[in-house]
Amino acid sequence: MKKIQQLVKHPSVQVILLSFIITWVLPLIFHWLTIPKVIRIGALFIVVNMLAAIALGLYLAKRHLAGWWLFIFPGLFAGIVYLMYGRYGYWFAGIYLILSYLAYSLRKSVLSVAK
Repeated sequence: MKKIQQLVKHPSVQVILLSFIITWVLPLIFHWLTIPKVIRIGALFIVVNMLAAIALGLYLAKRHLAGWWLFIFPGLFAGIVYLMYGRYGYWFAGIYLILSYLAYSLRKSVLSVAK
């Protein structure tokens, strides 16, 4: 149990878990609650996932992780969209990558100026 707790505290594992929860678990919960599809797409893809992409970029910059970690969330999202949703969802993966990168690079520049 202690090893699992130490593993979960690692920033890269947190990024993977957060990405998995946001891209796979939340849509399943919304589906089980029988929320209409339009609201699911609007609430999850536009609001929740975009905020998560920004938060992820800020988190990665704060923890000084490499920039390639930015591809985890959009890549996982693209895979889930391929399996569960229509083709319109692929555009969101690019948007999430751009938002994550912007948050990451802006936070990195602020952190470098602060030193």
